[in-house]
Amino acid sequence: MATYYVTKYALTKGILKVEGELSKNCSDMIVVKGNSGMNYFFYLSDWYQTLDEAQERVGDMIGHKKLALQRQLRNLEKEDKFFKVTNYGVTQKNTEEG
Repeated sequence: MATYYVTKYALTKGILKVEGELSKNCSDMIVVKGNSGMNYFFYLSDWYQTLDEAQERVGDMIGHKKLALQRQLRNLEKEDKFFKVTNYGVTQKNTEEG
């Protein structure tokens, strides 16, 4: 068993320090045995062997999240978008009264 740093949930739970081993079937994956006996699998983009690498990844994740939130805020500030009415999934029949 070796120590790994999992960043998959870093924006909500922080960096997880886990004990695990490389998967025998896939060299890009680690296997971590949970307290309940279940195995958890993490792919290469979600785990690192050093804390420095994990912290660098989390810095990138925070930067991407900030950009996404800025884009969402710009969209929310466009008021006309929210006042537009669209008939989505509704079919209308043309009926003439006469």
